[in-house]
Amino acid sequence: MAFVEGTGGPVNGTAWKNQNKGQSQSSASKGGSGGVSYDLSWLQSLYAQQQAAAAAAEQAKRAAAQQAYERSMAALNAAYNGQIQALKNNYNSTLGQLENDYENGAAGVNFNVDNALQQAYINQMMTLKSLPQQLSAQGIGGGAAETTLAGVYNNYGNSRNEIDVARGQSLGDLLAQLNAGRTQAQQAYNSQLSDAQAARLAYEMQLEQNLANAIADAAAVNYDCLLYTSDAADE
Repeated sequence: MAFVEGTGGPVNGTAWKNQNKGQSQSSASKGGSGGVSYDLSWLQSLYAQQQAAAAAAEQAKRAAAQQAYERSMAALNAAYNGQIQALKNNYNSTLGQLENDYENGAAGVNFNVDNALQQAYINQMMTLKSLPQQLSAQGIGGGAAETTLAGVYNNYGNSRNEIDVARGQSLGDLLAQLNAGRTQAQQAYNSQLSDAQAARLAYEMQLEQNLANAIADAAAVNYDCLLYTSDAADE
């Protein structure tokens, strides 16, 4: 179907052909070979108009496709950046919670250990305070009394060591839990980040394919239009 300037719309190829024939016959009867030249010029002008219109339509479709692609890419990037920021916030929040749990746990361990050490010291002082009376009542003195006193100090030292060892083990367990939680949080973050990147890449590739298809479609429509015009002219 061809478009003729001044007609206000498309002109059927057969009608145009008949019109062209009529003009050719009329021109030939009036001017002989000069009429043929007139019809050829008119046809060339029509073909040039069709070429320009087809090129403009193709360019408009290309521009629309490019704009749609850019809008989609901007939306994609905004959504992706928001998702990545959310993942980072969640990761940092998890780390903060893990460290808070560790600090609270460590504070609890230290509090209990300090109380245990204080109680061990109190027990020792009470034992030392009552020890002379006990030894006297039992008739213990001299070297035996010194041995008993040394035993009191030794028991206190052993109690402190046991309490300190328990403190170290408890704090070590808490630190191991903290490190395990950090590792798990890092792995989860890396996995979610990888999934987000893969999804973004897949969507971006789809947008690029859509753009390529739209550009190819615009070029095909232009080609079909020119081909139709050429065929109509040949007839």
